[in-house]
Amino acid sequence: MFIVIISLIAVALCNVGNAANVVAINPYFAHSHFAFMVKLIDILADEGHNMTMIIPSLDTSKHAPMPKKARIIIRSEYSTTSTLKDGIDQGFWDDGSEIWKTRQMAAQFTTELLRQCEDFLSDKSFIDSMKAENFDMAMIEPTDFCGYGFLKQINVTAFVNIVPMALSEKHALANGLPGRNFEAFPTTNDYHPGLTYTERLLNYVHPIIRHFLHGHYDSGISSNVVQKYVDPNFHQDQAIGGARFTFLNTEEHMDFPRPIRWHHCVQ
Repeated sequence: MFIVIISLIAVALCNVGNAANVVAINPYFAHSHFAFMVKLIDILADEGHNMTMIIPSLDTSKHAPMPKKARIIIRSEYSTTSTLKDGIDQGFWDDGSEIWKTRQMAAQFTTELLRQCEDFLSDKSFIDSMKAENFDMAMIEPTDFCGYGFLKQINVTAFVNIVPMALSEKHALANGLPGRNFEAFPTTNDYHPGLTYTERLLNYVHPIIRHFLHGHYDSGISSNVVQKYVDPNFHQDQAIGGARFTFLNTEEHMDFPRPIRWHHCVQ
């Protein structure tokens, strides 16, 4: 899987020469997401590219794996709340009654990301120093959308979306595919061929309930902060659909073929 990903990323970098100056925006909000990006960074560094990883705010209460062959820039450090520390990896994706039980954790998770984004996008001295680096391209995950505002601030327009998950319905919509606007994360099985009627009903209802109980932003997490500091018209669809490439960590047992609208050209 990684060989395919790196081969395609190399194609994206070919327009900027043999050794591209690449920045990876890698906020630490989940260990697996963070580690996925770190792995890609090290592989691209092995290929001769100049890799820089920016961590907007590092959670010192967790052990974060770091790239071995890239420059690491930690803008600030913090310690997460006990609720997030103990629960974020245990029940965040659960359905049923767990959707109700994890409301507080989801609210704290979003609040923490918004606080970090406020600090990140208002740090003018840091923004100016990174703008002077003249990065050719960026790697970024379209989950917390704060980093896209930062890329605008440092004048990086070419970016690759790195998604360590299957394709969500909301991401599908932004890329011109059929999808549902209530499903920001890949928690449904709309195209699973073996669902019963009851399973299909629950599959349809759960994302809507989660959307309202967990307070998901229609324009994407941290998009309101990006609108405040960078672009008042910013929407997550710009970030999802505007990438040179989008890479998914998926395979045929996690994702299923879906129809493509005939009047859309999906690259």
